[in-house]
Amino acid sequence: MSWTVVTGGVNVESAVRRLGGDPGKVVRQRPVDDDYEQQTYTRWYLDASGSGVTLLEVNGFQASRPEVLRRLSGTVNAVYSAYWNIENDNSFGYAHAGEVVTEFDGGDPLQRWGTVPDALEAQRGPLWATAGESWRAAMLALVEIRTGVRLDFSWFERPRLTVLTPEIPSDPPVPTPEGEIVDLLGQKENPRRHAALAWLAQILADRFGLNDPALARAIEARRANVRVDEATKRQVRNTTRNLVQQMLARDETVPQKSTRSGDADRQPW
Repeated sequence: MSWTVVTGGVNVESAVRRLGGDPGKVVRQRPVDDDYEQQTYTRWYLDASGSGVTLLEVNGFQASRPEVLRRLSGTVNAVYSAYWNIENDNSFGYAHAGEVVTEFDGGDPLQRWGTVPDALEAQRGPLWATAGESWRAAMLALVEIRTGVRLDFSWFERPRLTVLTPEIPSDPPVPTPEGEIVDLLGQKENPRRHAALAWLAQILADRFGLNDPALARAIEARRANVRVDEATKRQVRNTTRNLVQQMLARDETVPQKSTRSGDADRQPW
């Protein structure tokens, strides 16, 4: 289920258009009569609320998606959305003027993201502190605090405006340097793969503080797309073997056994 409130001067017709629907196809139906099995599109139940609109998905999750939150928020509106399902997948989202300000998991609200992840913390924090395991009720309460609109059972029992809309396309993936590196690692015939390997090895060396001269030489050789000499290869293999043994010795959950000679020799150098 998802419960969404759009504030700031928007009507039902405008909300339907933002969702890609046809206002001319809006009908009335009780949410309790929703037949999810017969739907190939998203069914929304809508109602005017002051200068805003409320939207309910009985068996949907579309309002939890950033693409939908941004559309519903238009250029001036605020959107608050609470979603969960029977498997405890859930999300609380707040968007404003085309940007997702904050999103978080109701069961783990410390994990937050958005343009201003902590935007609702002053109100969210006290709610969750007293809610205990009742984070679903806390999400609905947060929507009510921010909008003044409450969801109660009568909302499901009365006929509401309803419309089917197609799924809004997902945003295209944003190209990143890291994504390009991953692609290059899989292209064995691409000469730039050596630079990608060097980049990855340097990141790992920096992350784990591996100030090993042989490893540094191997990285530089790969960066320059030249072969690594055999002596350097042996030294890197020995370093790798020692690191594996140290890690196994620290991890009590891993059975202690010797490293097979061939395992540490399989280096991408």
